[in-house]
Amino acid sequence: MQLVEENLTDLDTDINYYLLSTDPRIFHPLYPSHRITLRQLLSHSASIDTNGEMPFASIQPGDAALGKTSLADRCFTYLNPNASNWLPQVPGTVSLYSNIGASLAALIVERIT
Repeated sequence: MQLVEENLTDLDTDINYYLLSTDPRIFHPLYPSHRITLRQLLSHSASIDTNGEMPFASIQPGDAALGKTSLADRCFTYLNPNASNWLPQVPGTVSLYSNIGASLAALIVERIT
């Protein structure tokens, strides 16, 4: 929220605005014209499913695998539009807790700062 107060971000802007030009674009494969916003990520309403999040739970601090994959790689791999990690609802219309959504929000904060 400090970034909002400092006018460095807007909660209702398409998250792709904050990603690097070399980053893959993030969009819901069933609703590509509906933007995903930081507000939706923070309120767990971006229509991201949690079925595939188990690979994230398998890495613990100190594991060799922890340093091999970046936060960006994990987010972009999980949110691949060809993957089945999306709910069938339009982003912003349903809430489901999502660790990867929170991780993507963290990545956006990292990109902004």
